[in-house]
Amino acid sequence: MNAAALRTLGLSTLRSLAAILAVAMAACTPASSPAAAPARPAAPAPAAAAPASQAAPTTDAAWQAEWNRTLAAAKQEGKLALMGSGGTLIRDSLMEFQKAYPEIVVEYAAPPPGDIAVKVPAEREAGQYLWDAHVGHPGPAYDVLLPRGVMDPLAPALVLPEVLDDSKWLGGFQAGFMDKDQQYAYAFQGSLGYIAWVNRDVIPEAELSRFDQLTDPKWAGRIVWYDPTTRSAGGAMAGYLYMVFGEDYIRKVFAQDVTITRDVRQQVEWLVRGRYPIALGIENDRLVEFQTQGLGRNVKPLEPESQVGARLNIGIGALLLFNRPPHPNAAKVFANWLLSPEGQTAWGRHARECSRRLDVTECPPEKRLNPSKQYLDIDRQVVRHFQTEATAIAGEVFK
Repeated sequence: MNAAALRTLGLSTLRSLAAILAVAMAACTPASSPAAAPARPAAPAPAAAAPASQAAPTTDAAWQAEWNRTLAAAKQEGKLALMGSGGTLIRDSLMEFQKAYPEIVVEYAAPPPGDIAVKVPAEREAGQYLWDAHVGHPGPAYDVLLPRGVMDPLAPALVLPEVLDDSKWLGGFQAGFMDKDQQYAYAFQGSLGYIAWVNRDVIPEAELSRFDQLTDPKWAGRIVWYDPTTRSAGGAMAGYLYMVFGEDYIRKVFAQDVTITRDVRQQVEWLVRGRYPIALGIENDRLVEFQTQGLGRNVKPLEPESQVGARLNIGIGALLLFNRPPHPNAAKVFANWLLSPEGQTAWGRHARECSRRLDVTECPPEKRLNPSKQYLDIDRQVVRHFQTEATAIAGEVFK
């Protein structure tokens, strides 16, 4: 298939398959494999509202009474056992909760990425129920925690009307649920992310302006990719391109004498200095660090205005609640605070990411989504198999 035909196939499937993925989500079943369904899913349509049995109390008196009772009980518990992601920015944003509720002391732990999938099941097998909530990427929940039955549904914990107000969330409140059951893993972050970056001081746009052109042999040896064999930003980008363009395409790109790295800073430095003028799977924040020093100012995303080149990035901005928590009321207060304008403003200010809340303005301008656009998303459970399959292909190619 030539580049033009590939391009036409990819874009046509992006436009036509939002409804297909929405049906798959509503049916609570994983999306079909590429072999069974050659078409690639696009961003999901907003899901239906939560069943009334899961919703918070609706009258002012009812929710206020429930909130007062929960808050009083949480202060009696006096503690929140919170598991989050590493880095001071994330920790600082979540520790704002303790400033808002000083009677509730936050015990914060940040295990290495992926360790939650090992740590929590091992604790449960030992009869230990140590954690109330987790803020991070929802992947471990899909792969391990939900199958082990260690999570609580989120909706019953939500009390504040401002949290459940559909008009305040991009796509409505329910659209934030990332798991196939639409109950457990809630993405509150909604930042703009890009798939590939090009150093335009080295490669002008006239030579490379579209993703289908990446298969041109002239780019061999000029691409650096954060390890696409792992469940990382590099693996996510591989899954994304596989979802959009299919297996043949990513195999052709992988065959371009691609350089693989697990050193994030080195990857970005190679990009901005032009050693490898094309990069996939980089962390945007690392690029900003260089650009604020005057380096790589002409590094630009590939196809930034297209539905292929720009995506919805939830990153590590997802909330999960553990079942049998040691401090159940504190967990409820935290969940309501985090999803409120106050909590989401703290996330934007400290984590420097955008919220899916439309009434929160604390957001880096370069990461702000356009509410009128529809963005593709590789983080939902119903499309996670694309990443699994893409990383397996990468492992075969780069073994």
